[in-house]
Amino acid sequence: MQESCSGDFESVVMVAQTFWYSVSQVSLALTVMQRRLVCLIFALRNTLERCWNALQGIVDEVHKNPESVESASQVRSI
Repeated sequence: MQESCSGDFESVVMVAQTFWYSVSQVSLALTVMQRRLVCLIFALRNTLERCWNALQGIVDEVHKNPESVESASQVRSI
């Protein structure tokens, strides 16, 4: 009876170690994914900010010189 109990305990320990290893791997994978997601969010934010600034520059130029936009649209219609 003693041997079967120790065998069961060893099996439980093995399962627990395997489970803990799996949990550690999942935790590591989630951490890596979270870091990648944060990097992606910052990259998107920076890209959108650059696009916004570029478009804002175009809008500012149009407000300064509305005649140039009108003449450009007339040239395109020809």
